[in-house]
Formats: sequence, C-alpha cells, structure tokens
Amino acid sequence: MADEALPAQNQPLNEETPAVVVPVLESVEEEKKEPEAEALKRPFMNKKIRVALLTGYNGMEFCGSQKNKDVRSVEAELEKGLYKLKMISDCNYGDLKRIGWGRATRTDKKVHALQNTFSAKVLCANTPMIPVRNEEGVITEFKKCSLDEHLEDLRLQLNEVLPSDVKVFSLLFVSNRFHAKNFTSFREYSYFLPTFMLTPITSLYLAAPIRPMTDEETKEKSSKHVVVRVISGGIKKIIRQSGVEDELEDQNNIHTDRNISHITPEMYEQMYSTRLTADQKEKLQTQWASFEGTKKYHNFTKDIKSHEAAAARYMMKMTANEFMYVNKETYAVTDENDANAIEFVRFFLKGQSFLFNQIRKMVGAMIQVFHGGLGPSFIENTHRDNTLMVAVSPGDGLLLELVAYENYNHLPSTKEPIMIKTRVQKEEVDAYRVGLVSYIAQRELKDKAFTCWLSWFDDNKEDYYASLHGNSGEHVEAALLKQGEGDGVAEDL
Repeated sequence: MADEALPAQNQPLNEETPAVVVPVLESVEEEKKEPEAEALKRPFMNKKIRVALLTGYNGMEFCGSQKNKDVRSVEAELEKGLYKLKMISDCNYGDLKRIGWGRATRTDKKVHALQNTFSAKVLCANTPMIPVRNEEGVITEFKKCSLDEHLEDLRLQLNEVLPSDVKVFSLLFVSNRFHAKNFTSFREYSYFLPTFMLTPITSLYLAAPIRPMTDEETKEKSSKHVVVRVISGGIKKIIRQSGVEDELEDQNNIHTDRNISHITPEMYEQMYSTRLTADQKEKLQTQWASFEGTKKYHNFTKDIKSHEAAAARYMMKMTANEFMYVNKETYAVTDENDANAIEFVRFFLKGQSFLFNQIRKMVGAMIQVFHGGLGPSFIENTHRDNTLMVAVSPGDGLLLELVAYENYNHLPSTKEPIMIKTRVQKEEVDAYRVGLVSYIAQRELKDKAFTCWLSWFDDNKEDYYASLHGNSGEHVEAALLKQGEGDGVAEDL
C-alpha cells in the first residue's frame, strides 16, 4: 500500500513544535511488495495486545519525537510502519489515542535517542507463527512459535519498512495497564560537547566583526529596555533586557545559517587542538556534580515560576569525567593520543524527570561559567528565586541513552521486563550508539554546528552576563543575585 493511499490523519499541533514541512525520506516512500502467493499464507492478524517498542533514532531530520500535523516525527514513522504490517487497523490508523499510544519522553528537534520507549495496543496473529524460507529467501510455510518469537519476527519486518534514521531494538509484550511514561523509574541522557566551547572568552572570541547597523536594526534595538529590581537601600540591579528572554527561548534555528566566514583556519586549528588539563577536568566534574539532588529549575525552562512544585527536579547522578576523541578526517572514534582528533566531553545525567529544554540549558550554564567567565556561583544562583538568562545549548549534542523501568520490572504482574534481552539486540544497540556519537561529532566537523552556536553566543554575550573583561561588569553582577532579592519591586527603565 503506497503512502498516499494511507488514511488521512488529523492531529493537533503541539505548541512547542515548529510548523515546518519536512519531506519524508525516500526509504519511507518505497514499499516492499510481497508476492500474492506468499501474502495468502500469512496468519491473520486479529489478536490485540499491548506492546512496548524500545526505539532509537537520529533526530536531525525530525521536528521532535511527538506526532504533529504536517511535520516529520518519530511517532508518525512508527505508526506508518505498524500500519504497513497490518498491526494497526484501517479504522484506528491516524489517531494514536485509539491504540492507547504512550511515550516515555518527548524529545525536541535534532535530539537523538538510543532507547526511547513507546507503548501501544497492536494486532498480532491469534496463533503466533513465523515464516520459513528456502535458500532463495522465498517463504515456503509458516510454523507455530512462541509469542516472543512472533514479536521478534514482527520487529525485524518493522525495521525493514521504517526509514533508516529510526530503528526498533525490541518489541515486548506488556500488561494492559502499562504506560511508557507513567511506569518509568529514571532516565539517562548524555550531552557531547566539544571542549573548545569551554575555552574562556578572553582566549577564544568568535563574535562576527562589527558592522554598521541598518535603520531597522537600530529601531529594534532601541525598542528594548532594561528591567531592574529595586532591593533594600534603593539599590538597583539589572535582571535582564525586556523582550530578550522570549525571543531567545527557542534557539534551534537562530545560529544554524550563521555566516562564520570570519573564523580563520588558524582559529579552527586552535579550537580543534583544545585539550583540557587535569585541573580543568576536575573543576568541570565538580561544577557539573553540583546539579545533583533536588533543586529548582525554573531558570532552565519556560512558563514555570520558582514557587511552583513543577520547578523542582531530582538529579540522581551527574558525571563529566568521560572524554571522546574523533578524528577530523575519518570521523572515527580514537583516543587522546590522536593529534588529529577533536576532544569532546560527555555530560552524563541520570534523573527522575526533566523539563522542556532543561538539559540543554544545564549545558548552556556550564558554557556561561567556563567560556563566559561567570564563575561557579552562577549555577548556584540559578536555583534560587531569581530570574536569570541561561543559554540554550544546541540540540545536536543531546542523546537520550535509556529509559529505565526498574519498579515495573519487579512487579508480580509483569509479563516481560522492559529491557534489551538478547545478545543480538544488545549488539544492535551498541552499533547504533557508535553511529549516533560519530554523527554528533560530524555535526561540528562537517557542518560547524557548535562553532556557529558559540559565535552567536559571543555576539549576544551581554544577554548572558558574559564579558571580555572577566568577572567584572554590571551583567555579571546581575547574575549573582542572592537569595531574598526577589522580594523587591521590579520596575522598567
């Protein structure tokens, strides 16, 4: 069945997903036709069961994982693949609610996943059977099998019809009350950041050369005004520029098409040869570990205030002591002895749940501290009752590693634990992870994604309290607001 013959779909737009039409990959448009004689032999799919799909994907060409109208998403591709295998009926196709769809977590545009979990009620054979093929690969008969074997066969068929940037690693039978989000115990993420992004701004400054502003730009700049807070004794401190926070909240596309022709080959050589010293690595780990525990993350997302319960999040484990080296020419992962390799640091996070943009802003705060020169007290102040600007790092480096179901797996009623079980599946996951990590490195080496972002950050350093003069200046002072100053009155200048 060709894609244009699929039933129409009507899904509401998600406010956080940009309405950009992305063409479907050719591999999705192609359909593998089965000889009619073979199709007649296939068992009838009429038994409905709930399954969990452990899925990996490269998020570069997706407008997020959640299905939305007129944009390419991971969920839409999975639904399309399940429908092609007749695991979704005609009457239910197009409405995920009708098949009890659930997701462990939503990922943003360009964010990758190694093991995200989706759950749904799908159709399978009433009597589990798998095909038997001859030497030419032609199906000769179907033989009875266990449900696990049947689901594994369906998983392999599903991967054949899915596009190359989506892969299902495990298809598991779960209880009817299982929900991919509600039963999670914790989530693990990694963010891979080139270490040159942590070089002090006084040593690496990538802002574009100053040029005369147009009349329109001058008018726009003059329309912005500074918001200050009056604290005890009539002292005023700058909080942020009015209007800046909303404009810079979604930075997915601000820096992607940036002109960075002013960056010379000598500057790239300096950047790509960056190696953190042992002392710098220790400070990095100490600063990153300061996020552990339960803290307020109202400054790391949007539309949440410090006094709201939703602002509190529990980080279980934070490490930044693993480094990766990728050869600039072959893109192969090597080691620190490779002089032709670029160094990446892996920011690892393990937490119960995360807010929108939280992880990207946590990495952005690290860039503000080490590149912007704000010092370690900045991150401590972001958790207080302040309103501070925290940079949103590029989504290219973020990878969802694992969604864990430890509590669910130990329930007496659990039919199958939610995990990668077989050696073959484990090898598939490991190989896919190597590919994703290599792709993240190529986003810098080929497309200069992180360089463009850092150049944009340096151009807008004042909005994030950074200064070419180190820890001096009113912007840095504004970043160091102390607890209790939020009780003052805000006024406009």
